[in-house]
Amino acid sequence: IYDLVWERDRKQLDHQETRVEDVEALFDRLLRLLSETERAFENEHILFVSHGDTLQILETAFRGMPLWQHRSLPVLQNAEIRHLSYVH
Repeated sequence: IYDLVWERDRKQLDHQETRVEDVEALFDRLLRLLSETERAFENEHILFVSHGDTLQILETAFRGMPLWQHRSLPVLQNAEIRHLSYVH
């Protein structure tokens, strides 16, 4: 099913055909989480642990890439840590 979902992601960010949360909805949730976390832990380093797709969608935003390109990034390996920083 992942290949089907990723193919749909590349074509339409807000698809609902696979009953999987679409990229736009997931990113909106991530933005809320980041805002809340930033307010609670201002000027702290934060480590997020999640599934690879979620983190790759987040990484595309931090890189200024379109969200649908999340599968074009190198696949996250188990327990891999990537440094992301965003300057407002």
